[in-house]
Amino acid sequence: MAQQVLTRTASLLGACAALVLCTAAKCEPKPPAPGLVKACGVSIARPEVMGKRVVGRVRPSCDQPPASHQLRATLEVQVGGEWMTWGRELLTRRIPDQAGFEVIVGGECREGEYRVRVRVTGTGPAPKQLPFQHTETGRSAQITKQDCDAGR
Repeated sequence: MAQQVLTRTASLLGACAALVLCTAAKCEPKPPAPGLVKACGVSIARPEVMGKRVVGRVRPSCDQPPASHQLRATLEVQVGGEWMTWGRELLTRRIPDQAGFEVIVGGECREGEYRVRVRVTGTGPAPKQLPFQHTETGRSAQITKQDCDAGR
């Protein structure tokens, strides 16, 4: 995430410098060179109770559609200090646009600490179409027996 911010900051600084130089020279600014800005990202919400299930929401989005995009999302629960998969892993090969789309993973509601883990792989947008991979873990949430019983 920090790399995405640094890359975008560097791109914006370059674009601003080009704008200043072009304004002085009365020319049109050029957009940043392709490949300097990270094209895709993912946001992960903390797990919550919905009905009798613990669910985690993931929203992948891409500024520039990549050639391929595969997302694996997993709800995990902590058992004896180890994180274990809880419920089914979800796999989608859908390519996100700028608005993105929601992916929901879930499992039976039981008391415990939960988190969502996401792994994204694919091939970047043209013209370079470089392979990429990214793994991210969302913030955990403590779910109580009362939360499960109340379905909230």
